[in-house]
Amino acid sequence: GQAARVTGDGALRCEKQKFMRYLPLATDKGFEMYPCAMETGGHLAPAFHGLLHRLATHAANNVDTIRLGRDTPKAYAGRLYTRWLGEISMNRVRTIMNRIRGASAEAVAATIANAAILTAAEIIT
Repeated sequence: GQAARVTGDGALRCEKQKFMRYLPLATDKGFEMYPCAMETGGHLAPAFHGLLHRLATHAANNVDTIRLGRDTPKAYAGRLYTRWLGEISMNRVRTIMNRIRGASAEAVAATIANAAILTAAEIIT
């Protein structure tokens, strides 16, 4: 892909591509469509934010009053939205960390293997 020059440009570009590709199919089937585009740095495209807001509002309007406690449905939806953004961010960080860790483990293993081969070659000569 192409690197974004401004934060959010990459997510917005990807969102537009997904809309162009999938919106006609969704419309033909009578579905709503919310592309979920996110940059490596964590910036979410507008439709992704819209989906999270819509889901949080739906959840807050369909939860029992015991769970709401003293919150209004709007306040509860806001808390859900914020919590979900945090969870998405943590999963993104965890995924990046695992990729770095995996790449590092492979690099260490390759270095050790190469060192062992060189050591064996030196012993033979």
